[in-house]
Amino acid sequence: MLNRDQLLKMLPFGPEALCIDGITTIDEKAGRVEGWREVTDEDCAGHLPGLPRLAGSRMLEMALQVASVLYALLDEFGILMKVERFVVLSQVLPGQRLIIRVSQHAREMKGACGGIEGWVGDQQVFEGEVWAQIRPISLLRRAQNPTR
Repeated sequence: MLNRDQLLKMLPFGPEALCIDGITTIDEKAGRVEGWREVTDEDCAGHLPGLPRLAGSRMLEMALQVASVLYALLDEFGILMKVERFVVLSQVLPGQRLIIRVSQHAREMKGACGGIEGWVGDQQVFEGEVWAQIRPISLLRRAQNPTR
């Protein structure tokens, strides 16, 4: 549905920071989005040298970037406020496709709570819940271009 080039145009990340490859499903009404990453050796570099594994912090960042797509469609962006819960259930290795699912559970005036899940094939590899502060994307654009 959305490839890497489309994501770079949509999201406030540079190419070196974007760590998802695409989005397969978006359901704005239900507040759900699904994305993916083909995990590479570079994704695992430096984490357990000699035993390449995707770090949990990298999994979390990938999930937050998938969530960013949902808010970008609403002309908003999220700022991570709190990781309520994050559990790594299994390892993710180079060469595997990581499927990331995000679902918004609650929406308040300036914040949202969402569930995050990661899957490799039919095996769940992480789960969690995060809170984000939601702001209009125009504020971010002004901060990125202060002379405009």
